[in-house]
Amino acid sequence: MKKFSAAGCEFPIIWVVVVISFIIIGSGSVLAVSVVKEIRLNNPSGIAVNEMNGNVYVANGTTMTVISGQTNEVTDILNLTFPEPIIRDGNISTRGLPVALSWNPSDQKLYVAVHSIYDNAFLCFPGFPCGVLVIDGVTNDVVKVLPVDGYDLQDMAFNPENNKTYLVAGNCEFGPAVGDCVKQARGEVLTIDNQNDSITLLAQVGFSPKGITIDSDNKVYVANQLSDNISVVNGSTGSFLNNLTLQGGRPVEILYNTFNKHIYVTNGFNNSVDVIDRQTNNVIKSIDVGDFTNGISFNPSNGFVYVTKAINNSLNVIDGQTNKVVETVPVGVNPFDVAYNDLNERIYVSNRLNNSVSILQSP
Repeated sequence: MKKFSAAGCEFPIIWVVVVISFIIIGSGSVLAVSVVKEIRLNNPSGIAVNEMNGNVYVANGTTMTVISGQTNEVTDILNLTFPEPIIRDGNISTRGLPVALSWNPSDQKLYVAVHSIYDNAFLCFPGFPCGVLVIDGVTNDVVKVLPVDGYDLQDMAFNPENNKTYLVAGNCEFGPAVGDCVKQARGEVLTIDNQNDSITLLAQVGFSPKGITIDSDNKVYVANQLSDNISVVNGSTGSFLNNLTLQGGRPVEILYNTFNKHIYVTNGFNNSVDVIDRQTNNVIKSIDVGDFTNGISFNPSNGFVYVTKAINNSLNVIDGQTNKVVETVPVGVNPFDVAYNDLNERIYVSNRLNNSVSILQSP
């Protein structure tokens, strides 16, 4: 469900690096952490897990690499060419650059938000629609593309309560020149009806929205980076419920931890993860995790939260019961996204600057 952007690269380079195993001890606990494998992929970014068969999707450039959750070997490389071109006002696009991934367990499909490519430029504003690719989770075929007349698509999340995929996008006031953003506007949450592929506006949120998550009460939480707050809206009606003010951290990623029922927010400016109580809407703890937090994921069986740290080239493990960092695990250079695979109990981390995906056995 993580957002990303990268320079296009058509043919990923793939190789496998040595397996390492070790035990890490820290903060009063002992966790067995196994680096199972490191797979080399050029320019990896966002990651999503196929919850039906455990396969892992990694976006890299304008392609998507599929890693088997059973063997941890690369099994497929998907070309993200649109089944039908997007045409608007005479502008034509046939492929796109992924910016967000979301797995839909209901229809067993992967939804991929892309910035469409027009004349070798990645564009996403009026007259040059973005798109959402729908990939069959069984065949790995791109089965359709849904044009999105939005601006600056950022993140996606699936809502099991209504079988809809939620898409958050930035917004802008445009000048007379094509694509000339003269002033940031409030962001938007869009819904994709996975039955009829209709896309509708659900609600407006704050400025420069980044991450999105949905809790078990059908409440949608959006991390607004420039507004420095969290918008909370009703997942069915879009009605405004709350704005949760943060302390200057510039929120980026956000998730709902089903194990302890709390909301976790990564803050890029003050190197912390805020924990929000959904009942009181208060930040109950701000966890210092070190330089430049980025991706976030969690283990639903024990509540452990995993946070990538781009500067320190590491993955922090947070105990969901104590909300303390219990381990810091070295990974590749400039780790970006992270995803937990419940079917094989492994953690996948994309490392952008040394072009690799680290695969770790979870504690």
